[in-house]
Amino acid sequence: MSTAIIPGIFSALLALGLMGTVPEPAPGVAGAATVQLQVFAHAAVDGPTLQLARTTVSKLLESARIGAEWRDCGTVASTCHESSEPVVVIVLLLPVAKTTEEDVSGEVVQDQSTRVPSVLVYLPTLADRVRTIGQSAAGRSNPALAPLQLGHLVGLAIAHEVGHVFGLPHTSSGVMKARLATDDLIALHAARLTFTPKDTATMRQALVSRTRLGAPDTR
Repeated sequence: MSTAIIPGIFSALLALGLMGTVPEPAPGVAGAATVQLQVFAHAAVDGPTLQLARTTVSKLLESARIGAEWRDCGTVASTCHESSEPVVVIVLLLPVAKTTEEDVSGEVVQDQSTRVPSVLVYLPTLADRVRTIGQSAAGRSNPALAPLQLGHLVGLAIAHEVGHVFGLPHTSSGVMKARLATDDLIALHAARLTFTPKDTATMRQALVSRTRLGAPDTR
């Protein structure tokens, strides 16, 4: 993961043909702070994958008592410019691997014109990982890994990068591990992979602080 300031991120990335359709977002977690995820998904991402990604990221953020409002933004940035939520994170699901580091599945950047953080998720890298796991000895022999799909890893990547947005470093366990092992993916399937209590406290403090500052001007 790396964080960068880049000008006009939409003008460069929307030309890739970002789009997607998912159901209306479910209500946020009761008593939890909420972050709005404005998601731009490439045309190659099908509805079931997006739905699974949405469910996965929602459950992972719930473990930190943070609600996720998934907002489908299609291909037109203006459809998601206005928001009633004070904390917005843009999510771009990209059809390319990172040029300089092909093993990187996600990172955080910030558009200097809006100051809104953006999470970039590199779909081919995650798809390769799903295939590698499925073809591995562990994947063939462990029934708990058989249901693993691209949507699981997309949701996990988004949750991990949202953790970075709110100041979390990599950790030795939980969602913020730099590289998840087979046991972690089994824990993900069993809903046992979570943010640690320390991560939860840090994220919620950062989210509350941003909420108090009010909604950013994304127009």
